[in-house]
Amino acid sequence: MTFFVRLLAKRVSNPHEPPVEATLQGHTALVLSSAERVLASSALPSLAAIGRSPVDEERLRRLVLLGAFLHDLGKCNSHFQEMVRGQAPMPSGVEQWCQDRVSPSPTVRYHRSDACGRRAHVSHAK
Repeated sequence: MTFFVRLLAKRVSNPHEPPVEATLQGHTALVLSSAERVLASSALPSLAAIGRSPVDEERLRRLVLLGAFLHDLGKCNSHFQEMVRGQAPMPSGVEQWCQDRVSPSPTVRYHRSDACGRRAHVSHAK
């Protein structure tokens, strides 16, 4: 079994000195922060939309944050860590999927890193 000092959330050019947001710890912190912002802006309207009471807000908050925290738990395994470091092959089709995700769009609003660690254009046409 391979031991990794730092777990990665995505592929980076230099896995020995990854940016904080590419580490599993840094990525998880960003996801939790994003989940908090989504909850702050939409928890009550979401509960109302499904006929739930505002009393359920804390329960919803705990569930959303737990989901955000656990969503990448599978990345803690040796095989994934070897893949993002280029030490093991990606499953068939994953590389093409990653390449397909970076096509520019005329309605780009912001950028994010995709699952493969590349800059991806994300559009939100209204």
